[in-house]
Order: sequence, then structure tokens, then C-alpha cells
Amino acid sequence: MRHGHSEANAAAETSFAAGQDLKAGLAISMATLTETGRWQAESLREQLKVLQQQEELPEVELVVSSPLPRAIETAKLIWPEKQMEILDSLRERLLLRPKDERPESLESAKRRAQSSFEWLCARPETTIAVVSHKWILQELLDPVRNRALRFCAGSSWNQPFEPFANCEMRAFAMDTLRTGSHAVELLRLRP
Repeated sequence: MRHGHSEANAAAETSFAAGQDLKAGLAISMATLTETGRWQAESLREQLKVLQQQEELPEVELVVSSPLPRAIETAKLIWPEKQMEILDSLRERLLLRPKDERPESLESAKRRAQSSFEWLCARPETTIAVVSHKWILQELLDPVRNRALRFCAGSSWNQPFEPFANCEMRAFAMDTLRTGSHAVELLRLRP
């Protein structure tokens, strides 16, 4: 799932509305949730409780989050009692860096996504929640790169890899990906 609406999203929306470029990359990396983002996470937590009570979704065994504050805060609001692992490879791809640093290349970011995917596949848990960022989530689920994923033909979602909305959760039933089998998208939730 993607983190809830954050100060970074609000800054981007303001810059876009004013016709300006967003240039505060370092501050954005430390952005926390807005009030809207906290509401989104709390709303999603309540939706998940109902689905779990109806046995439509299994209980999450492990929560894995990007190290950025907006992702951690989202995860803690939705699964406050669950064990959480922070996985650095799930962080956002930042193109804006201090003057003495070069932006992360696309290839480097894709390798990070692949590393995250392999780490998740090696976990013993059967139900894992991943809280990260729009770009990295799309890379994690990219069917061209990860040919192990095959989506259910009957899905009502014509484009399963459209960008994740803030605090959007997508649930997948996955077979053993190490053997190259498949995943079926079960549902999408938004607050």
C-alpha cells in the first residue's frame, strides 16, 4: 500500500497549482502525514477490521515499511499492534539531492525494487503488508520485470498497474514466487 497524504503531497499540489517546480527534495523526504493522511490511514484500518471479521482478508503477520516518516506513520496508524520491519530498499526515489550528491539513477532504483521483491519472497510469513511509495510499489509489481506475477483475467481493474493513490491498498494472493508461479489481485481499498 502507499502511504497516506503527506506534507510532500500537499507541497507538490501547491507548487503544481502555482505553476512552479517542486525543489525541496530533502525536506520532502522527511515529510509526515497531513490531517487528511491520518484520516485516510484510520479509515483504512476500520475497513480492514471489517474485512478481517468477515474473513475476507487474513490477519497481517508482518508489516514492512519504507524508512521515511510518512510510510512509518501510515503503517503504525493502520497496524499499531503488529511487528514492523523497516526496509531501506523501499524508500522513495529522490531526484533532488544536495549539490554534492547525484540523483539516484533509474537502474539503481529498479535494482532496489528487485532486492525488496526478493527479500519479501524469502520471508516465512504468509500475509505481509508493505507500506511504501507510488513508484517503488509499481516497480515491485511490474509484470514485465517480475514475470512471476499473472493477474486474474476476471479483474474489474483494466489497468492493474495504474499509480497507487494515497493510502490505497491492493491485496494479492500469491503462490510461491520463488518457483515462478503467479499472483491474483484480490481487491483494492481506498479510504
